[in-house]
Amino acid sequence: MSAVIAPLLHGEIESPRPLRATDGKIKLTGWCLCAGETSAPAVRLVTTGGTLALTTRTTRADVPKLLPAEPAASQCGFTIEGQLPAGVYLAHCEAQLPDATWQAFKTLSLVVEPAAFTASIETPGATQLVNKRQHLEGWALDPAQRVTDLVLRYGHQEIPCALGGRRPDLNKLYPSAPHATQAGFTSKTILSAGQGPLRLKATLADGSVAIARTPLTIAIQQDENHGPEIDLAAARIALPGYARRVQPKPAVKTSQPLNILFILYGSFASNSALHVAALANELSAAGHSCSVAVPHDVGTLVYHEAVTFRGITFAEAEKGVTFANGRGADIIHAWTTRENVRQLAEKVIAASGGRLVVHLEDNEQEILALTLQRSSAQLAALPAEELARLVPPDLAHPQRSRQMLAQAQGVTVITEKLREFIPAGRPSHRVFPAAAGDYFYPRPPAREFRQALGLAPTTTVLFYHGNVHASNAAEMRALYAAVLELNRTGHATVLLRTGLDRVDFLGQIAKEVAPYIMGLGQIHHHRHLPPLMALADIFVQPGQADAFNDYRFPSKLPEFFAIGRPVVLPRTNLGKTLRHGIDAYVLEQADAAGIATAVRELRTDRALYDRLAQGATAYAAQHFSWRRSAEELAKFYQTLGGTIASVTPTPRPSRLLITGGRGRLAALITQHFTAQGYPITRFSRQSGDDMHAWSTLTEPAQLAGAGTLLHLAWSTLPATSEKSAGAEWQDDLPALEKILQALTQLAPAERPHFIFFSSGGAVYGNAPGRPNVETDQCQPIGWYGKAKRAAEELIEGYVASHGLACTILRISNPYGYPVPQNRLQGIIPHAIRCAADGQTLTLWGDGHAQKDFLHYTDFLAALEQVITRRLTGTFNLSAGESHSVREVIALVEQQMGKKIAITYQAAPNWDVDASRLDNRQIIAATHWRPQVTLAEGIRRSIADYRAS
Repeated sequence: MSAVIAPLLHGEIESPRPLRATDGKIKLTGWCLCAGETSAPAVRLVTTGGTLALTTRTTRADVPKLLPAEPAASQCGFTIEGQLPAGVYLAHCEAQLPDATWQAFKTLSLVVEPAAFTASIETPGATQLVNKRQHLEGWALDPAQRVTDLVLRYGHQEIPCALGGRRPDLNKLYPSAPHATQAGFTSKTILSAGQGPLRLKATLADGSVAIARTPLTIAIQQDENHGPEIDLAAARIALPGYARRVQPKPAVKTSQPLNILFILYGSFASNSALHVAALANELSAAGHSCSVAVPHDVGTLVYHEAVTFRGITFAEAEKGVTFANGRGADIIHAWTTRENVRQLAEKVIAASGGRLVVHLEDNEQEILALTLQRSSAQLAALPAEELARLVPPDLAHPQRSRQMLAQAQGVTVITEKLREFIPAGRPSHRVFPAAAGDYFYPRPPAREFRQALGLAPTTTVLFYHGNVHASNAAEMRALYAAVLELNRTGHATVLLRTGLDRVDFLGQIAKEVAPYIMGLGQIHHHRHLPPLMALADIFVQPGQADAFNDYRFPSKLPEFFAIGRPVVLPRTNLGKTLRHGIDAYVLEQADAAGIATAVRELRTDRALYDRLAQGATAYAAQHFSWRRSAEELAKFYQTLGGTIASVTPTPRPSRLLITGGRGRLAALITQHFTAQGYPITRFSRQSGDDMHAWSTLTEPAQLAGAGTLLHLAWSTLPATSEKSAGAEWQDDLPALEKILQALTQLAPAERPHFIFFSSGGAVYGNAPGRPNVETDQCQPIGWYGKAKRAAEELIEGYVASHGLACTILRISNPYGYPVPQNRLQGIIPHAIRCAADGQTLTLWGDGHAQKDFLHYTDFLAALEQVITRRLTGTFNLSAGESHSVREVIALVEQQMGKKIAITYQAAPNWDVDASRLDNRQIIAATHWRPQVTLAEGIRRSIADYRAS
């Protein structure tokens, strides 16, 4: 028996290591005595989650043999029992000394595990393959909280389940979970056609998502919507050009950065959000700091790609908006004069000042009249109280809109005609809309997919994305009527449509036109539209010149032109500036008859079709650029008066200290920062080769005068951690605590900035149906993630108690750096090697696991910002977009021109299936943003591999 000896104390913990507690219940046994004392001391267990006192004393026959001179040896045994919240702790076993002070005699790891979400399929019975359509029954339980929603997932299917089935038998298995007796479920419908392993996805009471694997595989070939002609096991037909195009060159940085607050009238799912998000991203890339406030559903921000601004709610904005430099907003850009926008703008300006800019994109009074079904004259005649009652928060009040415009320092408009509403003498600027150039670009026809849909080459496919509402209901009916007329006259035409119908607009033609409409519903992620648009032959914007259309600029028009197909539209708004027969097919009135005539002519005159397709592409390239629009907008902001002080980053630190100095990331960091003149000292467990001994790191002479300490040292990887569960608590965590303790011994002015490299995927566990943000509860599912989270909690404790300047970087999956061929790590280099050498790639799972991949050059650029700004806090450091393993393999195959042979193995239970990291917080704090797309990063990795 070994003993850990501290001053005056002898003792040992004898419970199995590492200490683990299930369901929060802890039982700790051991012995402790104080040298020379006649009675054993009181003992306790101290963690950040709480303190547990001595429960019982036990006699010991063995300790007197070990310490025969100690009078308390035979009575020094103890047991500590109790409950602690779920978590990973560095636990201190303490004993009370004769002077009543407490002293630790043992420090160990303690994992308090909540019982995991689990499920069982009981109907059908014992089987591994289900190939018959039937209901599934079983139970699903999280002992800590109720399951509020449950779906069965396989292939492309999600089958909802009815919850609340009585299961009194589970009470014996889970006595601490009273809701276990109602954990039964039944699928609401019989299984639909689909193929793949069966998983259960549960939404829990706290909003988190849990996934349980099952041994079942579903293989149902047909149902009422899937006939025998559809082979669900066949290889998927990809839509062409889905991958993101290479991003444009980095934006030119401004010398006068602004803090800009945009205020939107709706969520990030609204059409206006496309414009605001694009402008905010470009302004952020130029060095400005942007926030966008929305009244509700801030979570819809995930619908936008590569966001570099901060999304907040109106409620948060009312409490005050502070930017990275500690100041408030220089510009408050109110997106329309709608009531909810106006009210928030007034509150923000009253609280912290700023220059008000109002944006106009519609004839708001015409929209109000159409919505309320009253003319503008009727509305003007209403008493003030009645009018205020009728105007909803998301529409503009006639009088208050004019007052808001009169108070603004500047006005932006989307069309020239909107200048009619600007008060005389008020500065104004036209913001030209555009399309996201990294997704909307000329795309070849998706012939293979059209064939799979059963569309003959002679069938004309039209495409329209957008909602139907009171303002455009009549013109949308005209578009549908044109489709019906074309089919009646022998011209096979299909309308591919996305969006929602907020009003009933078809009337009597609804039934007859239905066979010619492919409705896809609402497409939340705008980047998913271009591959669908590639199916189209012609784009049509219906309408005519009137009080609604003359003032607007439909946001879909730049996207139509960018794809490279002929565009049919009326001579209003953009149509007034286009050349008929060169840029587009411009109709005096794009009604049913006019649209049908235009489509027939384009389908029979190939020269005209090709000329307008080329004209659309040329017009888009010349006129539509979000970067250009953002640059001009920033210049307009600067003309509105006032001097904006530049944000000066913190000076570079004098010296960098790096632990884990022999690791590959440490080598990359050393190379990068040495080239910039940073003095660097590296530490490793083995000294030599310009490495300092790990044991010397905590000496005051090493720490004093250093600017930053980068702690990369870690003894395990996810796979090796599972093989030696809890090893980190014997090595990494005590070493970390020693470093933190040494930092507290320095004067605050002498302490280096401490940066800890955590794991973004491992500490969160599976993403809750959206990218994880830093404030999400961490739910690690493997020992590696639990250990990293334990380290974070230890750092957080020292920050709270000692005020250390610490940063925790939750990094995704860095890749792209050169690695020796005999030391490959990660799916990307493994796939490249297998493609190059004709080897078989062994894959965990079925390839649908989602991961975030961050190119190492982007990682280094972000780290530089963190160091130079001395940024503190916890941040996700990621690309901000996740890709399935299958996507990665497909990109490697495409760029190497070789297929990769794959064998599949069951994914280990600790492997995170859905890793998605939100990187907006670090982008907002540093103005960094990732520059290397996955496709480009893989291209570079292949080149490096071939050169090695």
